[in-house]
Amino acid sequence: MTQQLIKVEFHQVFMKISMFILAVLVSLSSCVTDELKISTDNLSLLLDKSGRLVYQNAKNNDIYTIADTSSYLLCLKRFDSEILESPLNVSWKEKENGAILTLDFAQNRAEIHLNNKGNYLTAELTNLSNEEEIEKVIWGPYHVSLSDKIGKSIGIVYNNEFAI
Repeated sequence: MTQQLIKVEFHQVFMKISMFILAVLVSLSSCVTDELKISTDNLSLLLDKSGRLVYQNAKNNDIYTIADTSSYLLCLKRFDSEILESPLNVSWKEKENGAILTLDFAQNRAEIHLNNKGNYLTAELTNLSNEEEIEKVIWGPYHVSLSDKIGKSIGIVYNNEFAI
């Protein structure tokens, strides 16, 4: 009888410890961010884990990307395909004035350094795997609501406050 009592008490303690560990793991997983936000003085760039991005006015929170479309920081065009590939997954490591992004495509991987320069952001493609298979690297396309002025030959849109 004593052994059965000890087994029951051990089982109860084990279950309490297991529930505590599960609660800690759940709370820690909710602390992991699913979105990278880099802000300049006036504009914020939000990037999710699938590579979709949103441009947002940092002062009044106006959104400059069109809600019904997906805009990506970078897309690839392979020689053996007519399709413009968007990233499947994006991971990042934040640094003091920006982030280092890793974009995973179906058969390629790209590394981009985002740098906050105060009034603007710079993006530099620093590494591309299997680059001999890539016909084009395309920044964007960005589907934005800004339309005051359009520089089609250089691929920008802008108004009196912003240029994308």
